[in-house]
Amino acid sequence: MLPVEFSDGSQALVAGAGNAIYANKAIEMILMRVKDKELTDYQTLPDCAQSVIKEIKGHIRESAGPATFNELQQLYADYSFQQRHTWWRKLKK
Repeated sequence: MLPVEFSDGSQALVAGAGNAIYANKAIEMILMRVKDKELTDYQTLPDCAQSVIKEIKGHIRESAGPATFNELQQLYADYSFQQRHTWWRKLKK
C-alpha cells in the first residue's frame, strides 16, 4: 500500500494487485493525477483509479494488435489486472 496526497491535504491509501508491472504503473499514474485534485467526496479516488485502469487497458488493447474479444479477455485474466478497493480519510490541518 502506498499513501497518496490530494491538493487539499487529504490522504488515501492505494494498493495494487495482480501483475506487478501493471499494478505499479496504475499506482504511479494515480499518484500523478491526485496531486492536482481535491478530495471532494468518497468517489474522487475510485473514479481516478477507474480512469487509470481504462487507460492502461486501452494501451494493452492497442499493444495486442488485431486480437479478438476473447483473446483480450484472456490477456486481462492472465495478468489479473483489476481494480482494487481504496481507502481515504480527510485530515484536519
